[in-house]
Amino acid sequence: MNGFEPHNTPGLPPGSFPSEPVHFAGSIQPFGILFVLSNPELVVLQVSANTEDYFGVSPENLLGQSIGVLLDEVAIAAIQQGVKQASRYSKAALHLWRGTQCFNGTVHATATVIILEVEPAHAQPHLNALQL
Repeated sequence: MNGFEPHNTPGLPPGSFPSEPVHFAGSIQPFGILFVLSNPELVVLQVSANTEDYFGVSPENLLGQSIGVLLDEVAIAAIQQGVKQASRYSKAALHLWRGTQCFNGTVHATATVIILEVEPAHAQPHLNALQL
């Protein structure tokens, strides 16, 4: 397995979204993670095979689950804001935090799915002026 083999939701045939512009996916680096989420529910429909490497959860255990099993409310709000900013033909950039780990990513939304691509960032947690 190379980390990019999609895991599909049981009961949905591969390629269930032929009218979706998935050609926007693919700019993720080899160390990135790809999620296909239902819009607007944020249920994991497809996921790359390397989620256990970064999140400690196997792809099989994520399928059919809300992305909330991995991310907190702040990260989910960032995804939802990205969905609002993205259009059918553009991506929105975002930063997600999971504990102390930061991920850079992009989100692309259509009427039925959200394509979320993330990769680990080499960033410091946000500091305010008093902490510098």
